[in-house]
Amino acid sequence: MAAVAECTGLQGRVNILQLWPDAVRPMRWESAPDRKDDLPETQWRAFADVFGGITQLGVKRQKQELLEALRRCYLRAGVLIDDPEVRSDPQWGKVQPGEAALISAAVGLP
Repeated sequence: MAAVAECTGLQGRVNILQLWPDAVRPMRWESAPDRKDDLPETQWRAFADVFGGITQLGVKRQKQELLEALRRCYLRAGVLIDDPEVRSDPQWGKVQPGEAALISAAVGLP
């Protein structure tokens, strides 16, 4: 494959990345991008589907464990705003001082 990158006319057009630990040119992928047009619920489930397929996770157990781990991360960050755990959380379930002016609501409102 390295020869392809050195072919006449292909310089700067071929980018070979590697998918193994300690790779010289490792492939990097932001697994949980912060995109405002995607709902967080959609993002974490889609990531689990893609990652589970690539790594061949067992659908019944391993993928479910990945989904639950991602959900816990998102819950700790207060991202899953429609989740009952977030709505009942003493911190995330109420309007914060930095949010009040942005949404025209009083601090502390649920």
